[in-house]
Amino acid sequence: MIKKEVPFIPIIVGGDISAYTIARNFHMEYQVKSIVISRALIIPIRNSNIIDNIIEEQLNSQAEFMKTLIAVAQNIQDKKLILIGCGDWYVKKIIENKTKLSQYYIIPYDITVSLMNQLINKDTFYQLCYKLNVDYPQTYIYDCQTKKECHLPFNYPVFVKPADVVSYHHTSFLGKKKGYKFDDEKSLMDMINNINKSTYDGKLIIQEYIPGQDANMRVLTCYCDKQAKVKMLALGHVLLEEHTPGSIGNHAAITNTVNEELFEQARKILEAIKYVGFAHFDIKYDPRDGKYKFFEINLRLGRNHFYITAGGCNPVKLLVDEYIYNKQLPLTIVNGDHLNLIVPKAVLLRYLLDSKLKKRVKQLIKKKKVYNPLIYKADSSIQRKFFVYLSLLNQIRKYYKYYPVNRKDTIKEKYVGVLGGPALLATVHFMNEVISNTQANRNQDHVNMLVLNHPSIPDIANFLLNQELSNPIEEIINDVKNLTKQGISFIVIPCNMTHAFYRDIQSKVSVPIINMVEETILYILKENPQIKKVGILAGDAVINAGFYQEMMQKYGIKCLLPASHHQQQIMDIINDKIKAPSSALKKIIKAMAEADCEKIILGSTTLVRTYKQSKSHHLKIVDPITILAKQTILLSGKQVKID
Repeated sequence: MIKKEVPFIPIIVGGDISAYTIARNFHMEYQVKSIVISRALIIPIRNSNIIDNIIEEQLNSQAEFMKTLIAVAQNIQDKKLILIGCGDWYVKKIIENKTKLSQYYIIPYDITVSLMNQLINKDTFYQLCYKLNVDYPQTYIYDCQTKKECHLPFNYPVFVKPADVVSYHHTSFLGKKKGYKFDDEKSLMDMINNINKSTYDGKLIIQEYIPGQDANMRVLTCYCDKQAKVKMLALGHVLLEEHTPGSIGNHAAITNTVNEELFEQARKILEAIKYVGFAHFDIKYDPRDGKYKFFEINLRLGRNHFYITAGGCNPVKLLVDEYIYNKQLPLTIVNGDHLNLIVPKAVLLRYLLDSKLKKRVKQLIKKKKVYNPLIYKADSSIQRKFFVYLSLLNQIRKYYKYYPVNRKDTIKEKYVGVLGGPALLATVHFMNEVISNTQANRNQDHVNMLVLNHPSIPDIANFLLNQELSNPIEEIINDVKNLTKQGISFIVIPCNMTHAFYRDIQSKVSVPIINMVEETILYILKENPQIKKVGILAGDAVINAGFYQEMMQKYGIKCLLPASHHQQQIMDIINDKIKAPSSALKKIIKAMAEADCEKIILGSTTLVRTYKQSKSHHLKIVDPITILAKQTILLSGKQVKID
């Protein structure tokens, strides 16, 4: 890629996925490196080659906010600086201090503090909608200052959110969430009482709950030029939202769509108030009357706005064209047919209930029109790949833990599909590890497991060593498909050898299969991100197949194999042909440790049992099945017992 020389540097305040996406957009269009100022180093911006990260833990403080921004600007003399906020609280600070900051920065938020406050406070936004005849949900305003009783003019269920999201962001109290759904008055009042004990003294928006799944949501992003004319309209059809308490309402999967009626409603709002800059609307389709209801406006690009770029319009180019190059902007309707998501595809397909939408998603996947804003070829170091993989894995964990389990459209209990049989002892060892590592006070606290034991399939070890023998792959795939028909949430395979076929198996089913080999390497890296050399002790079939070596190479780790005479001893231990297996294994482990192995993976259940029988407690030993068991507990929404 040829680096362009540009007369500006983007300065982005915030550290979430939006900050990275904005930086990526600038890099894609101009090959320019952005400066991101954040309170902490978090996964979206971690190990990025397209970002210079400045960390200021007290960034929420007005004094530190201004001090940091001015110091950054004073250190850059030869470039224009475009200042962009991620999060309503940062945009608010920028607008409030626009006069002073304009001495150093280009500020693309040309609105008054008065208008900003009207829009940030949702109750005044609904007054605007009422005045302009824009549809919104039935709404009741509760004032936390007066603390009066609620007398709702509509029935339960209701959805509750703060009117002043900036003030609410800086508040802490028991059970705090981004938004709440309540089915009865008692639950509502319990939450209000908790808020009334906190420092939040703003208003609460209590609305009729509009029925329908995540796919009833729409997100509309607009850009208004300096003349307050709408110059970009990008409508996203939300397929899946996040469901963790602090992220409710954030969008996890979006496709592009077009709706002239919604475009006209947005134009009416923005041009009536003479708005300038990016605006982001959350909207929901109400199946009861067939109308789209506007929920709120945000004075910035949305958290997951990459659907705009994926659809064919890089939004930062609008800023640069207007504020740097003084160009007149044409009207752009974003209509590219793409899928933008921050979760694994299998998670989206699991929760996407509409058959037509699911078919469309599968077509986009097949056409490779799928984008994750965090996965960028020009920013793909080994370290970054590791942390992005962790974020995807964390998404799986969060959905299994927080997605409501009492919905009619999902199974009421999560079941783990366990493919057993190829290694009987490994299956038993795995189940014991799950049970012994689960924090449980009663049977109901344990993980639900559906085990398919099939020991009579062709011998995997023999095939891996001699591929002229019977291939077990078809029977393994059939077993996995049978598991998926039972409504399981995800699949685990507690057998090292079977992971030689991992890619082939996962490609045949949409249910996620947890890769024990990768989980093991990630566990090792999490303990020591700087680790250089890891040993593997396993049978000939696992060693020759090379999947552990390949995974270590992927993450930049050198793999050490035992000497040939030690490998023969390992096979004797596995085949029970040695009189003192524990003693022999200890000597092999000692030799590996002396060869500077920082960790040693035992890729055989027999070796694990032999090691445990020796009553050794070597800190370097790693058991992949124990790691898989703990990950299974977490992904099932249960708690791992603290050692």
